[in-house]
Amino acid sequence: MQKTFTLAAYTDSVFLLEYSMWTGKTNLYQDDMMLEQVKPRNFIFRDRNDVPQTISIRTKTYDPVPFLLVNDKEINLFPALTWYQYALGAVPIVLLFLGGAIGGAIGVGAVFVNYNIFRGDDSTTMKYAKVLAVILLSYVLVFLIAVLIRSLIN
Repeated sequence: MQKTFTLAAYTDSVFLLEYSMWTGKTNLYQDDMMLEQVKPRNFIFRDRNDVPQTISIRTKTYDPVPFLLVNDKEINLFPALTWYQYALGAVPIVLLFLGGAIGGAIGVGAVFVNYNIFRGDDSTTMKYAKVLAVILLSYVLVFLIAVLIRSLIN
């Protein structure tokens, strides 16, 4: 995922965050120049007065979408989801109980996909249609894998 943003309180520069929710790989650019990474997900940028500042990229346990910490101040790059979006997006977690490890892996993947869909730029109707499609496809996929495994065993 990529996100362009500014930090008006610190600099007039344009930043670009490249973040992979699957691998955790993070790159941060300031005015098309890659920033120095001092620790994993910690970068140094220069403010208006050419003073080095630290910017940290963090995530919450239940949500893989990153937020920033600049001088211990939290900056959200993406709008927060509502409780019902979290609930609907998490429906595929039930696959953990229905399909064991395979169902759980597919379910967790579908949850992350759903949360990213909710944060997308589509219309509200399209977002919910896509989330429902992901939920349906995740259940169908687990069912098909179960049928395949059962036919291989017999």
